[in-house]
Amino acid sequence: MLLRRIPKIIAGLVQRWPWWIIVATIIMTAILAPGTTRLKTSTGFDTLVSPGSKIYKDSRTYTAEFGGDPVVVLLTGKTENIFSEENLAILNRFEETFSPEADTRTHSVLSPITILKLASEEAKRQGASLEWNDPILIQAVIGDSLETRRPEVVSLVPNDDH
Repeated sequence: MLLRRIPKIIAGLVQRWPWWIIVATIIMTAILAPGTTRLKTSTGFDTLVSPGSKIYKDSRTYTAEFGGDPVVVLLTGKTENIFSEENLAILNRFEETFSPEADTRTHSVLSPITILKLASEEAKRQGASLEWNDPILIQAVIGDSLETRRPEVVSLVPNDDH
């Protein structure tokens, strides 16, 4: 009820005191305008990854040595959805498309698929025959929760919604 009356109340105030509304708007604009010069737009890597994280520091070291512009893809959603069979296939195709072998402009690709493939190779060296997309391997690497997540994966999957 009240939400429906608010626009009518505001319209009534504007009708009764239009000049006061205009003067008040000009004064507020004059007071707030200097603050707009202090606004900064940030589109860097640090807006997505904590500047204190290892991946951020490694990226800064790499950029200082070799230059380059990273491309960051952030996936949001529940962990079980991100690591679904369908999404893993899409991520794998993405990684294969932009791998250094497929695209010479790419230096490296680091994704959850990279970590899963490394874990699969390690498991095979130890005698287990787990493919990178095996649910058992995914569970072992990703963990049930942030507390059980492997340190190598925390920077790629920082919480249960990313």
